[in-house]
Amino acid sequence: MKKINITSVGHGKPEFHKDLSRYLKSVFSEIGITTDVTMDLQQANINLLFEGFWREYDEILTTKLKQKNCIKGLINTEILVGEKNLDSVFFTYNNYYLQKKMIKKKSIFFELKFIHYLWVIKEKLIFFINYMKKNFKIIYLLFYPIFFLLHKLSKSNYEVTHNETSFFSYFFNLSTHFKDIYYRTWKHFDNFDFVLNIGSETIQSEIFSKKKPYFFLPFVYTEDYSKHFEIHSRDESKKYDFTFTGALTDYRLKLLKKLQEETNLKIHYTDLVQDHQKRLEILANSKFLLGLKQNDFQTFISVSRIYNSIITEIPILMEAESYFTPNYFHQFVYMESTKNLGNKMIEMINNYDFYKKDFKEKKLAYIDFSNIHKKNLKTFIMNL
Repeated sequence: MKKINITSVGHGKPEFHKDLSRYLKSVFSEIGITTDVTMDLQQANINLLFEGFWREYDEILTTKLKQKNCIKGLINTEILVGEKNLDSVFFTYNNYYLQKKMIKKKSIFFELKFIHYLWVIKEKLIFFINYMKKNFKIIYLLFYPIFFLLHKLSKSNYEVTHNETSFFSYFFNLSTHFKDIYYRTWKHFDNFDFVLNIGSETIQSEIFSKKKPYFFLPFVYTEDYSKHFEIHSRDESKKYDFTFTGALTDYRLKLLKKLQEETNLKIHYTDLVQDHQKRLEILANSKFLLGLKQNDFQTFISVSRIYNSIITEIPILMEAESYFTPNYFHQFVYMESTKNLGNKMIEMINNYDFYKKDFKEKKLAYIDFSNIHKKNLKTFIMNL
């Protein structure tokens, strides 16, 4: 059997893929497939490439992808947003506002076109600014305030933060940021032999399975990867009723403060904690975990946050509606609407022993669910 080669070719910082590479390696190990993690393609093996290629590596990547003597697969983890009857050039990634309209079967034709052409204009502005800076330095310096404003207007990839959650920022900054990531991935679509979609599926199967071998792998449990999340804590050591860790957007801060006032519970929250062990120590001190939307129009529940919860056996309550994706996780967590979130938190605290036991049963069901999908993945890989 051929080996899997997980490669960061086309990217400048392979460390960005360290965690996902580790996860994928554990999945393939459990189904008996040997895996390498490299920075290049391997002719004799099945190569998996991460989406979101960097523009400065585009020329090198294009040359490598045209090689006919190796199998190349695209890893897709981002949420694809588009319409079946629209050319895929107008699609984008991770636009929750538009995804919500997709779920409700509403047309997003005009929004997708607007974002596409806004991105095109920004690309031309970026090219013009860089060209003037490089070739006409005196003019660039003389009119620096104008060029500075143009740069602010055209800021796109790698220059935005996920805390920009106002509607204006979402459409004029984040929307083109994710459009840029989408474009730099799917412009190379024809050079891939198959697509491996991991975590969440929207319209990928309908759009791409007709063109390429396609497999959707839900985020599954593996024994090796789960060890990375192991924590040990006695019940009596828990300081908090609920804990939230993540980007403290304006929406989340307002909601957290409101929940504290409504429930009078011990709710602990902290901004993104990069140190993995420190984050686990924080989680260990809580009876329950909270999963909150970044903004009012988010339609996606955090896969990594749920996975942390299941592995550590700390029950998690998600602020979510029945249409939120990925829907396969609904059966393994507890969900409540924003309106009733406070009441649900009080009910869960009052029935802590029940939820602790019930969540362990959910974990066992999740392991069974995972085993089925890992078996299907092996069949897919062997048939390539």
